[in-house]
Amino acid sequence: MKAYNVHAYVSYGNTLLTITSESGKTLKTISAGTVGFNKARRSSPFAALQVAQSAGSWIQDDTKGEKSNIHLFFKGLGQNRASVLKGFHASRCTLKDIYETTLMPHNGCRPAKRRRV
Repeated sequence: MKAYNVHAYVSYGNTLLTITSESGKTLKTISAGTVGFNKARRSSPFAALQVAQSAGSWIQDDTKGEKSNIHLFFKGLGQNRASVLKGFHASRCTLKDIYETTLMPHNGCRPAKRRRV
């Protein structure tokens, strides 16, 4: 049984999926641009769905129909996270784990000086 790590970077402008092996070697990178979407359509939920479906079909082809363990790592604050999950579900991939790896500031940067008029 093969295991894959899928790193999903979901931003406001694009959706990027990187499929890696369990050891961390990059196997395939898929984005909304490589699937065929241009400019503003890359940020649509339909584009994220198509990206996840193409990643799921690539995993199905690579395993030749065997079962596989897929660990999904989300990063970014985009609105298309649910579409990525629906895309994997539509391509009949079973997700073993879903992780959240978005960086969160503990206190943030120092704010700009107050403006004096």
